Amino acid sequence: MKYTILLYYKTKFDAKQVTDGQESRGMAKKQANSTTDALVEKFKSQEAKRIQATTMKSEFVHDTLNTTSDGVIVGDLYGYITDVNESILKMYGTTDKTEFIGKNVFSFAVKNDKQRAVNNSLNMIMADQGQKSEYRAIRKNGEEIQVEVTTAFIRDENAEKIGFVNTITILPFTSEKK
Repeated sequence: MKYTILLYYKTKFDAKQVTDGQESRGMAKKQANSTTDALVEKFKSQEAKRIQATTMKSEFVHDTLNTTSDGVIVGDLYGYITDVNESILKMYGTTDKTEFIGKNVFSFAVKNDKQRAVNNSLNMIMADQGQKSEYRAIRKNGEEIQVEVTTAFIRDENAEKIGFVNTITILPFTSEKK
């Protein structure tokens, strides 16, 4: 009796005729196992390369965020903070990122500026473009500071908005801006 064994090689199938018998089945089984092992090794290698590239990209982004003297806040489209740089920690008066991560970005604006900040954010999402605005923010010690916030969207590989980046600069605080 003859069997047809299909072995998968990358993108094509090879059909092999094998006769019924112990040797033939053993040989075919070894061939199939070695092909499977090769595919598994190739997948592991590709996965390792992908993880390494992601790690390098993540380290690059982290290093880039921390080279600027401006404060940087990264978040999702709902306004929840996912990362910050060292400069924003200094501006706020802390060394602990957990005071930001998971919190809504609007919670750092003074009460009178929150609604305007929310409205500006919704307008940016609808207009599909970032903008620059001035707000008053609250430091950890309760002090108010005047800041300029430049917002840009983070996009996925399909150019869909998936988050935001705020670049924050402290401005001189004058009485007419109160």
